[in-house]
Amino acid sequence: MIALDTNMIVRFLVRDHERQYKIVEKYFLENEICVQPTVLLEAEWVLRAVMNIPKAKVMAAFEGLMEMRNVEVADSQAVSRAIEWAKQGLDFADALHLATCGASESFVSFDRNFARKAARIRSEPVVVVAH
Repeated sequence: MIALDTNMIVRFLVRDHERQYKIVEKYFLENEICVQPTVLLEAEWVLRAVMNIPKAKVMAAFEGLMEMRNVEVADSQAVSRAIEWAKQGLDFADALHLATCGASESFVSFDRNFARKAARIRSEPVVVVAH
């Protein structure tokens, strides 16, 4: 099994640089692939903020990646939960932080908007605004 960096995942999903796409495609065809949640976190930012790809398309691309037989996403249950929460309105980074905080009873933040959105989707753990 090999782990791939963010730039490899982005090239594979976007196919915007044909030579690099062929290289990463070969890795996907010939290997078992491990993708770390931190790589997805960075990839989401690149795809959405730098490449202007809508969040819905990014989440669909991540779901497709997770469905590939030779791809193992580390902490896949939490990542799947984060993707679902992002599709329901949370920022993907916030959703991933929340989904990976384990058995914590709450997630404390200064971000009131995050807390409102998390309450709307009934996330567990709950997001509490620090004051």
